[in-house]
Amino acid sequence: MAIKAYGYLATFCGAIILGTEAILAQLCYDGGFSVITILAVRYAMATVIFLAVALIKKLDFTIPKAERRSVLILGLLTVFGITALFFAFALLPAALAILFLYAYPSLTALVAKLFFHQKLSKVSIIALIFSAVGLVMLYWTSAAALSIVGISLALLAALEQSIKLNLLEKHLPNLNLITYNFFIMLMATVVFFLVAPFTHDFSLAVEPKAWIYAVLLGVGVTVLSNFFMTSGVNIIGAVDAGIIFLAEPPTTALLAFIIFADQLSPGQMVGGMLILVAAALPPFCHILNTKKRLKSAN
Repeated sequence: MAIKAYGYLATFCGAIILGTEAILAQLCYDGGFSVITILAVRYAMATVIFLAVALIKKLDFTIPKAERRSVLILGLLTVFGITALFFAFALLPAALAILFLYAYPSLTALVAKLFFHQKLSKVSIIALIFSAVGLVMLYWTSAAALSIVGISLALLAALEQSIKLNLLEKHLPNLNLITYNFFIMLMATVVFFLVAPFTHDFSLAVEPKAWIYAVLLGVGVTVLSNFFMTSGVNIIGAVDAGIIFLAEPPTTALLAFIIFADQLSPGQMVGGMLILVAAALPPFCHILNTKKRLKSAN
């Protein structure tokens, strides 16, 4: 029971940390970083950190032969999802891109049901409904002149995330979390640095303070959120992890209000609360069920 509680807590911590990503990215852009530059830099930093931890812990870097194809696929999915989301941000208002991206908890449940033959609990279904309503209230600002390509890319990023979570649930028990994250970060670093020379906006000549935000993004967000996410999915599964990761959008909205003075309407506040309720339902029901079982045992 304690292990499952840790899984819920790790996933929630990962979601809260990931909620700072958009804010730190915006601060990096304001300091002179381009998107391709900050993507390459953040994953390079994360690669170094995971490598250092693996060396200190004297971990075996060998990926089991049966899992090598899976790790390659997960790495490519990660790069594809990030790239699709980047282009979605270029074609849509950020709020609407996030709205379509966060179709992924529902898609995670759908993929789990159709391809991994998992049963969805009533709690999961209720949480998904709450989250859908909350996301619309929090992020839907305008439906005018939307880019179909942008919507498609954001939904593709959501689909990528849903497939990745389900694959993580299946394959992580056979992998070491540190070495797995090292290889994923390394693959992303290699891809973005290979792409960088073909872009016209790759430059490391940025304001000094932007490097502080870059370090926070690369070391703090990229390393910690990925470690907590993989730890959580490994314990509680893809569907519950996807639901709890819904704590990310309200975190981003709150930080945008604090740092950039973005205003939240009463409807947006209600939407944020609905999302948080949805994210809290799985662990709350787990606690109640645990208490019932302990009471019955006594």
